[in-house]
Amino acid sequence: MKISPRERKDIKMTAVFDFIAQYWYIFVGAYLLINIAAYIAFAVDKYRSKRDLWRVKEATLLLLAALFGGVGAFLGMITLRHKTKHLKFTLTLPIFMLLQLFACFTLFWITLIS
Repeated sequence: MKISPRERKDIKMTAVFDFIAQYWYIFVGAYLLINIAAYIAFAVDKYRSKRDLWRVKEATLLLLAALFGGVGAFLGMITLRHKTKHLKFTLTLPIFMLLQLFACFTLFWITLIS
């Protein structure tokens, strides 16, 4: 019996969601670690900026935020009052955070119903 491309795609997606459902704690742990790392990077940059030391590159801070560290980066920006006057941070960090939260909740929801 031949399997259509549509059925093959459904089988692959089901396998992915089964994998996520089985190992959800790895994904949650990785998500928490990257957000903690983003927050710490903002704290270190704030500390170094007050003391005129070598700073963390803006590209590094944005990269951490883009790699699912949006919540930690946004919280670091707000609670530490760091990079709040830079338009590229005040625009991109909330967008990263909202997109990543949407992706996480969507993935969680799809995993629950499949």
